[in-house]
Amino acid sequence: MKTFWRNNERFADLFNAVAFNGRQVINPDELTEMDTDVSGIIQFNDYNESLVRTRDIIKKFHNGIEFTILGLELQTNPHYAMPVRALLYDGLGYLKECNEFRNIHKAEHDFDSDTGFLSGMNKSDKIHPIITLIFYYGESPWDGPVTLSGMMTDIPEELRPFFSDYKINLVQILDSGHYQFYNEDVRSVFDITQKIYTKNLQ
Repeated sequence: MKTFWRNNERFADLFNAVAFNGRQVINPDELTEMDTDVSGIIQFNDYNESLVRTRDIIKKFHNGIEFTILGLELQTNPHYAMPVRALLYDGLGYLKECNEFRNIHKAEHDFDSDTGFLSGMNKSDKIHPIITLIFYYGESPWDGPVTLSGMMTDIPEELRPFFSDYKINLVQILDSGHYQFYNEDVRSVFDITQKIYTKNLQ
């Protein structure tokens, strides 16, 4: 399945169907493969922890002079901690880019201030957005949480405005009728799989 979705035409068609209602916004020629290793080290004073994580598929979408990072995680079964897992993937991706700024400025000795030095980034530095789709191709509907709040115990009403929620972008193969695909391979995968699953459930 990873090999199937690494193809730029199929990858672009999936994102166009899900994010843009079928409009051909992402051109396959504007996609480039990225390193799937997003491992990082979490450091707080004397605390250090290495987190080893590898994403399924991740690509750069070059939209003009900048780019957006598009990730695709493949699931055969529901994952009841998926909001935390996806949040961690995205967070490690942002951390990786922040660390790249730190390393560049440190090597070139061009931090713009003491605050920039302590931050590891200059005030003008900007990181790139990461958009992750969770593609679930299981036979039964997803029954796991789709938000971080969906994993939580009750949050006191007064504290809810201060809680930063996180939502996964879930794509279920059983929902093929909700999407408009143009790539024949993608359309076939959704349609054939859905027909097989529907027949098995009857």
